[in-house]
Amino acid sequence: DLDLSSPYDRSLLRMLYKKCDMIGDSPSRAFAEISYKGAFHHAEKREGRYQVPESGRLSFTFSCDWRFNDDFWNFGRAIHLNWTSHRFSPSIHKTAELLHQWHMADDDTETQNAILEVLGKDFVVSSALLQQMCAKEPELLHTVLNKLLHCVSGGRPSQYLAMQMAPSVKSFLRALDSVKKLLAFTTENPTGHYFLDLANPADFAVAEQVIVLNQWEILIEENLNYVDTSQYGNRCHLRNMSYAGRRLPVQDVKQFILPMADSFSFDYVSCKRPKATDPTLDPEEFQRFLRALSRRNSLDTKLRLQVLRSVSWMIFLKATQLRHLLGLFEDDFQAQCAAILFFRVVDMENEKIFRCGFDPLQLSLLQQSMGFVACFPYIQPDHWTIDLDLTRHDQRRVVSIMWSLAEKERMDNLSDIVYLSAEKVLLSTAEWTPPVSWCSVENVPTTGRIKVTYRGGKDTLSWSTRKKLCEQYGHWQLQCNHTDVNWWSSLNEAPVEVTQFLQLLLRRFKDFDQAFTFIDGVNGNGVINKKELTERVQRMGYKEFQGLQAVPLTQKVFRYLDPDSSGSISRKEWSTMMDLQKEVLQQLEDFALFLHREFPFARGRLQKIWPLIDRENLEQVPLNRFKAALKDELGFFASAGVLAEFLDTDKKGYVCCEDLQQLRRFGKDGRSLSFGELDDDARNLPQAHRSGTRRRSAL
Repeated sequence: DLDLSSPYDRSLLRMLYKKCDMIGDSPSRAFAEISYKGAFHHAEKREGRYQVPESGRLSFTFSCDWRFNDDFWNFGRAIHLNWTSHRFSPSIHKTAELLHQWHMADDDTETQNAILEVLGKDFVVSSALLQQMCAKEPELLHTVLNKLLHCVSGGRPSQYLAMQMAPSVKSFLRALDSVKKLLAFTTENPTGHYFLDLANPADFAVAEQVIVLNQWEILIEENLNYVDTSQYGNRCHLRNMSYAGRRLPVQDVKQFILPMADSFSFDYVSCKRPKATDPTLDPEEFQRFLRALSRRNSLDTKLRLQVLRSVSWMIFLKATQLRHLLGLFEDDFQAQCAAILFFRVVDMENEKIFRCGFDPLQLSLLQQSMGFVACFPYIQPDHWTIDLDLTRHDQRRVVSIMWSLAEKERMDNLSDIVYLSAEKVLLSTAEWTPPVSWCSVENVPTTGRIKVTYRGGKDTLSWSTRKKLCEQYGHWQLQCNHTDVNWWSSLNEAPVEVTQFLQLLLRRFKDFDQAFTFIDGVNGNGVINKKELTERVQRMGYKEFQGLQAVPLTQKVFRYLDPDSSGSISRKEWSTMMDLQKEVLQQLEDFALFLHREFPFARGRLQKIWPLIDRENLEQVPLNRFKAALKDELGFFASAGVLAEFLDTDKKGYVCCEDLQQLRRFGKDGRSLSFGELDDDARNLPQAHRSGTRRRSAL
């Protein structure tokens, strides 16, 4: 309600018109419920000034929205428009007066702090103004940068320019420590975990920008008719919010007024996805990238993650590249690394390649951080086990996704179901049939827990359904078909007996077609039944599959390879063994590339790396020590266990230098050229290692 005879009220009205101009909204849409004595016409702009009436009372409701155009994925522009529309940018004359008032209070620290507080909350300033404020006392720069760096105009370049004004390295590092989270924050890739100190103005500014970004992404989802996949069903992109170490009492950040004290932690999950055509790093660039992030550069892991977050918006990766990158980080930090780069992967249909590198605990942490719907393996969910809390909206959504997929493929794919109802009644599939109505999220119970395994199988696979679910709920736009997918299997999801069976086949047969023909018979019927598998495996002479234990072991193998319980294994189902082989070879290839990258001095001389592993000169290193040495001495954190198991082919329980030399065999058929480069002539082996050489193939 404005009195237009008042200059103040007329100025306020002009400011509202300016806001409409800035965000591209029309006054006729922004001004509603207008009440004015006589006919009211919206102000026209003449000579840079809005001509508004100078008498009468005007009442209205003002509500303007951002102009939604094709550039809505430009998050940086959205933040900039919101930031500048809520802050005042003083003219050159007012800036001069402001500097005069600042220098008048040179001896009054309280007044200067008050000026800094006001500027930090409501103004946009230039880096030149900061320089002039610290001209007389350079030591003030730390305080000024801490309170005002977030409101420097010109974006990130101007902020870095302001940081260069530090008079010494010590002053620069001190200032950097207080604003590092602001400089690491990227609007184009905001997904990740945040822990902010709201008493710090720079951290408070990050929280404000994240909340604005959340509102912007909600608008995008509503305009694109995206399915709500939020934690509580309110489209909020902030998850797991806590304040001062306690869970936030509200479920939507819009209901939370940011205080200027204590800590605020949360996970942010964006709805922005890369395109399949976005350019990824070429192999040489990626290897340089990995060297820069290597732990051998004596960089702290948290610092490496901070650097990775600050540059993540500039890079796109393939699934195999993300897998290599995860191998640089300790287990406790792999989930954080994956969260930062999850939405930078352009071939998400191959996500199982890097998912296989996670242990169950880290995978669970990633799901909690990113959201269960975002992390759901839409294209390759076979043998996927998940434990869900039905009180959470996104986890109920996952139940409906799995049920919808099973309805199209095969309801029996939902196996090993354990349902704990709200009444604490434990039900399993043996005594309870899962209702088909759970295909709709509205019919899924809102209390209790459920654990379920989706067995899947290539004989019952419905590509169109999986692709549709991926686009509908995951928001990925797939430009591929079934044959373009790099089908994969995880050793973590397979029983131990299947891994042992895989080792047997790799040692005995040239390829898996030959193995299938051997088990089925030369004139077989094209499928393998349980009897054929048991008899043929015993004939192979593998000690683990002999005697009384042979039948239960082969039964577990058969059950894994026959997910549709048809009583036979087809060639298509048998190809799961080839998918497992891909995982084994990839893990060995990961190690080869790691050695090639991290130890260039040892290229062609694998035995020079051995002293780093065998610090105690044991010559035969037990498996547990070998695994620990790979992580602690070499800094290799990916698949150390599998690597040790497959190098110890005769199950003696140890690895020697010769076992590493046998990795060279992978280069002969082109599967791993890196091992060929690391190859060393057998006569270069030390005599102690050459004596008693065990001539055997690694696989």
